[in-house]
Amino acid sequence: MDPRLRDGRRRTLLHALIHLDHEVLLPRLLAAGVDLEAVDHNRRTALHVAVGDQGSAALVRALLDAGADPGVTDDTGLTISRLIRLRKRTDLDFLLDPQDRDRPAR
Repeated sequence: MDPRLRDGRRRTLLHALIHLDHEVLLPRLLAAGVDLEAVDHNRRTALHVAVGDQGSAALVRALLDAGADPGVTDDTGLTISRLIRLRKRTDLDFLLDPQDRDRPAR
C-alpha cells in the first residue's frame, strides 16, 4: 500500500492516526515520506484532526514532536488555539496562545 494514499476527502494516513496506533505508525509514515503538513479538502492537517476530533493528547504531542506546525489555519481560518477552546480540550491547554488562555470560547 502506498503510504501517501489519500481518501475522498484528501486525508492521508496521518489524518487517520486518531483511529490507529500512532506510536507504531507515525514514525513509519514519516520515514516513508508522508508530508506532516499535508492538508485535506478543508485545508486541515493531521494536527487539526487530532485536536478537533478528540485525538489523544499523546497523539497531539507526538505530532508536535515530529514537527507539526501549531500555527496553521484551515480554510475557514480556524486556528489550533481556537479549535482547542471550541472543543473544550483542557488536556491541550499547553498549546493555547498565551492571550487565549483566559478568554472564554465563543
